Amino acid sequence: MFSGLAGNIGPSAYIRQDGIHVLLVTQREQPFDTTFSQTLGLDPRQMRHIRGKSTAHFRAGFESWAGAIYVVSEPNVHAIENLTFHRLGHKVYPFDDI
Repeated sequence: MFSGLAGNIGPSAYIRQDGIHVLLVTQREQPFDTTFSQTLGLDPRQMRHIRGKSTAHFRAGFESWAGAIYVVSEPNVHAIENLTFHRLGHKVYPFDDI
């Protein structure tokens, strides 16, 4: 996805502590493939576990070589039926029918 196009994750940092590697970026962007980490000197294919924050776009760049993919769900705007709102004070679209 977006192969060959330039992207911008903004000023970034790579930190490592106790064997855990964390990439911090200033521009919100999904990891479409491994390029985001390779620009910081990391190769995800050499790692045992990878955690990415992405809904589906990561699959194009990771699924072909990942041993397993586990999708974790959490309360978010994409699954509004699982959210509970308190003290809204008025109807708010699209939540007013839930």
